[in-house]
Amino acid sequence: MNPDNQQAVDTLELINKTTSQTRRSVAAKYSSPHIILWGCILIAGYLLSHFYLSWVWAIWITLGLFGGLGMYLIFGYQRRRGFPTRNSQYLQFWWQVFAFWTAFYAFIFISLYLFRPRSGIVLNAYIILMIMLAYIVQGIWNREFFMIGLGVVISAATIIGVKLVPIGFYCFWMALAAGGVMVATGIYLHIKYR
Repeated sequence: MNPDNQQAVDTLELINKTTSQTRRSVAAKYSSPHIILWGCILIAGYLLSHFYLSWVWAIWITLGLFGGLGMYLIFGYQRRRGFPTRNSQYLQFWWQVFAFWTAFYAFIFISLYLFRPRSGIVLNAYIILMIMLAYIVQGIWNREFFMIGLGVVISAATIIGVKLVPIGFYCFWMALAAGGVMVATGIYLHIKYR
């Protein structure tokens, strides 16, 4: 290969690498407020569930609605500020993400209706594990390794919580191990990709 051809190959490789790194950093930056929001919701949900167990369904449904509203407001704010790429693919991507999560939650609720776990902890662990599976799948699809890591770490923490943490401390464990990890990850991504 002559020097000009090798230079062209090297330049194309550099462009591909830079494009990939830019895409990952943009994804991390725009994901961080969503991850922080849901981390805070998990912390609040677990702590409130521990102290107000008889209100657990109302607590989680209310927090889920606040989370959905928060996501909508964050997305609107990011859209008004301007996305880094202004093309129809970006908006299409977000509609695909919305459709994925809508279908995913529908399947979670259908499976819960059909199989009805007997314990609140098993029910909670099932929901968290399914959500973390979705994080891992989205991380794989979009090559967002922080999402894969987040899904794996919180899944492992959930399994530890179910198997090793005494029942009276489960909600505290999950507030820290799930909600705390999400908040810390979101803050880290926000600072790193400022």
